[in-house]
Amino acid sequence: MIKNTVLLYIISFLILLTIFSGCIEGSFEKTDTVLMKLDSKENIQWTSVFENNDYNIPRSYAPGPSQFMQTLDNGYFIVSVLRNSSMGNYLRILKTDCKGNIVFNKQIPGQTRTIETLLAIVERDDRGYSIFWKDGHVDNFNASGTMQTGINIPDDLHLIGGATYPEMFVSSVFTTSNGNICAVLTGGGFNIMQKPVLIAGISQNGTLLSKRPDDMINIAGATDILATNDGGFLIGKFYYYHTEGGQKILIEKTDANNTQIWNTTLLKCNYTLCKPNDLIGMHENSAGYDIIYLSRKHGNFTSDDLEGIVRTRFDINGQVQKKEFLKNISELPLWLFKGGSSLEFPSLINESIRLSMTHDKNQKINCVSLLKTGDGGYALLGTRYYYGWL
Repeated sequence: MIKNTVLLYIISFLILLTIFSGCIEGSFEKTDTVLMKLDSKENIQWTSVFENNDYNIPRSYAPGPSQFMQTLDNGYFIVSVLRNSSMGNYLRILKTDCKGNIVFNKQIPGQTRTIETLLAIVERDDRGYSIFWKDGHVDNFNASGTMQTGINIPDDLHLIGGATYPEMFVSSVFTTSNGNICAVLTGGGFNIMQKPVLIAGISQNGTLLSKRPDDMINIAGATDILATNDGGFLIGKFYYYHTEGGQKILIEKTDANNTQIWNTTLLKCNYTLCKPNDLIGMHENSAGYDIIYLSRKHGNFTSDDLEGIVRTRFDINGQVQKKEFLKNISELPLWLFKGGSSLEFPSLINESIRLSMTHDKNQKINCVSLLKTGDGGYALLGTRYYYGWL
């Protein structure tokens, strides 16, 4: 009898939990994707709204954040992972002109990845597009949005030289001076890297051209890796340091022989607060290196408060030339958006602008992605939720 009573309570609790979860997660009526263009002074120039076909879908299946890039014709290429009852999970690619008018809108069913695993969007010389996912898969599209033959870099690596490799992930992607694409692959996972390390050369049409193994490089604890012009690497590492009971983000520079030539600690923080993805971006320029990261309060064991977003510039010898806290989106460098938009800077976006992406109290905006545009302005992309019960 007691067992039956306990079981009844458990079942009742689960039913109530399901009901309340439904009220919370399934309460919106629909969602739209909103694209907004701002000028250099953050004045709104125009807004475009794209309907998401996700009516009557529980919130757990609502769209996650979208990513986008500015195209060579000053339009926008948007990548989303959506879901509806007829198609299940599907990839949507949407191209607009410079005023936000739709040029094409393609939907590809059977999508198994999430937008969080999107690494970079590249527009090729032929005006086609390549979407790089962290698992090494590359989706290719022509200039009209028609899907072309994709590649899976880890699967194809053994075709060059005959060697086979364990599961690998793409850690960074950049375009070389000859117009080809270079991808750095490592073992491990999306956050912490392990050996082996491979440099894969990919042609503009998506063909794997070459690979260069760098197994001698020490990437223990690495979260970010950038191949530099001298044949070496700039490596961001996430370390535990037990002497002070915390963690630190370390930057190392190696030469073409995999020899470390300098290293420096970016920040130290409490072991409960630092996160592997606190290092946002690294960039090489003629003067040295540019690094952007999140700085957290050291010694605060109860709060996740950020000190801010920091930009530090190093010379080629690893000496700090300038360190500054970024206070607004105008201070973000253009290189940070070469691979597409970023979700890392919600605190820098003016709240009144965010609210302008909705029309009334029955709507909320979420998952706002930021892009700095070639004209010195900005573009925002977010998901608008419609709540009929407010």
